[in-house]
Amino acid sequence: MISAMRSPWLMLVLVACGDSNSRKAQDPEPPAGSGSATVAVAAFKPSCSDKHAPKPERDPSSMCLVPAAEFMMGTPVDPDRPEDGPARRVRISKPFYLDQLEVTNTQYARFLRAGGEGCGKPERYCFAGDQPDGVDVSKAEFPVPASEEMLPARVTVHGAEAYCAWAGKRLPTSAEWELAARHDPATGEDRRFPWGNEYRHGVTNAFEAIEPKRGRLAPVGTFPDDRSPVGVLDMGGNESEWVADCYSLDVSCASPCVDPKPTKCDKVCIELDRPSECEPGRVLRGGRVTSKPMFLASKAT
Repeated sequence: MISAMRSPWLMLVLVACGDSNSRKAQDPEPPAGSGSATVAVAAFKPSCSDKHAPKPERDPSSMCLVPAAEFMMGTPVDPDRPEDGPARRVRISKPFYLDQLEVTNTQYARFLRAGGEGCGKPERYCFAGDQPDGVDVSKAEFPVPASEEMLPARVTVHGAEAYCAWAGKRLPTSAEWELAARHDPATGEDRRFPWGNEYRHGVTNAFEAIEPKRGRLAPVGTFPDDRSPVGVLDMGGNESEWVADCYSLDVSCASPCVDPKPTKCDKVCIELDRPSECEPGRVLRGGRVTSKPMFLASKAT
């Protein structure tokens, strides 16, 4: 997995939501011993169910429990990947739930039909283009072709945030995302990939996986072996996910860093057919269909 800096007005990606902070009364109790990456929770088994959905009438998706834990986040500094930051100990102090699957075009179209809360304002739009992939926004019923119903919805970060809020959820932080992607509560191990420490050809929907259909999105959950220790699917490939963090090169924090979230946002500049435009960047996590194996891992070494 790799953090990626992208402009929020240009990049189209999907959304996967975590449970909302407003659900404190429903927060799960941390399994015994889950506060440290060095302490295995031998009795831990993935717990994914639609019963965790805060607003099942809007989004009944299955959500997976991610126990609180301490783990090694980041990678050795790479000039081409400065946003990953150095390897560092991070502690997530509270358990949370995360969507088991990427949000689909069908789900996103349902959100739009319900009013698309937060998407109508000029500064809060859903799509970067006039015609988004998978959803026909020119018609009031927002139809989705049958062949694209189960493909991940590709939206701006504003659209992702709006969807999560509508569903009673939120975007996870980058640290929460990485914890869910590769920390194994049962063994205390921090994996290199969601499925283990070795790359296996065809295990995820990435550059080498789907020849001769290379570069095409797959219906969510098509690659069952691309499964994290807590049961979340497609964190290695298919499409990247937005997280709550703004883009920041400053990851300094006393070790272990507890529930990190950047407060200083660095600007990202892009060049279109006009002078460069710069604004605070946002963060993507996980590989996508065009990612090579070297960009699917964020194991600290």
